[in-house]
Amino acid sequence: MDDPPGNLMGQTLVGALVLDMGIQWIGWAVAVKLRTEKFYDFLGSITFISLALGSMLLAANYSPRQILVTTMVVLWALRLGTFLVVRILKDGQDKRFDEAKQNPFMFFVFWTIQGVWVYSTSLPFLLLNAQS
Repeated sequence: MDDPPGNLMGQTLVGALVLDMGIQWIGWAVAVKLRTEKFYDFLGSITFISLALGSMLLAANYSPRQILVTTMVVLWALRLGTFLVVRILKDGQDKRFDEAKQNPFMFFVFWTIQGVWVYSTSLPFLLLNAQS
């Protein structure tokens, strides 16, 4: 029996949201414990890559467009993530977080906003990859 139309779409979008916020909130919990922001941008990039590859793997068939777009998203996230990780390792800190990392709730807001940003900017490739 075939899944009803839209089931893959719903699975992809809900699954992506759960994965996205799960990565962010686990990252927040570790960052609060360690009082560091050093892996904030790294996990943002990892989340993009996870959503791109995860949504692609859920699709039964891959179109050339899905493969191209997913590959471009992964390459972009790798490039941006590498730049940001090298920058934080070189600078030793990210001044945007000086105040926030002292306040767990404020830090949680930063991590949550990153999750919302990742999800909302991922919607085009999530919707593309959720097509049958």
